[in-house]
This record gives sequence, C-alpha cells and structure tokens, in this order.
Amino acid sequence: MKKIIGVLVLLICIIGISSGVFYYINSKEDAKQMAYGKEIRPEVLTYLKKEGYDSSDIVKSEIQIDKKMNDKHAVRIAIIFADDKNHVYYYFKDKKGNIYQNGATGEKHYEE
Repeated sequence: MKKIIGVLVLLICIIGISSGVFYYINSKEDAKQMAYGKEIRPEVLTYLKKEGYDSSDIVKSEIQIDKKMNDKHAVRIAIIFADDKNHVYYYFKDKKGNIYQNGATGEKHYEE
C-alpha cells in the first residue's frame, strides 16, 4: 500500500512540475508575441494612413495572437473601421517588413 501511495505522490509531483514548466514556456512565448504585436501595431496604423485612412476612421486596433501558430505570423492586428463597426480586418507584417491585409470578416475595406 505504501508503494502505491509513493508512486501516486511521485506521479502527482511529475505532473505538477511538467505543468509548471509548460506554463512558464508558453507565458514567455506569449510575452514575445505581445511585444512583437506592440511593435507592429503602429506600423499597421502608419500603413493605413498611407492608404488614405485618418485616425478617426479607425474605431479599434487590437493585437491578436493565434495560439495555433508559433511564430511571428501568429500575431495580427485586428482593425475595426468607424463606418463598418460589425466587421474586422486583419493585418500582418511579412518577413520582408511589408504590411498587408490577410483576412477580413467584411468587404467594405477589403484589399485585394
């Protein structure tokens, strides 16, 4: 009986330690991705200004992280325009440093 309890305690400790390490690694990755998002957010807003949008045309700009991906492409900036508040337009930065729209829930501000 003592062996079973000892094995159970050992398993619980291993699971606890593994969970802690996994959480620590993921939180560091999340912090890196948020920092990258904070870096590219002003670049996206500058891009939109060059495309002819005024700051009053944008209701919301939000950093979003796609947990399914594990690189800089997991970070996108979601934009909601004042004249199309029910739709979201997603902007990314490619490896060459170009900002581009890659996805939208609406068509009014969709870029091809």
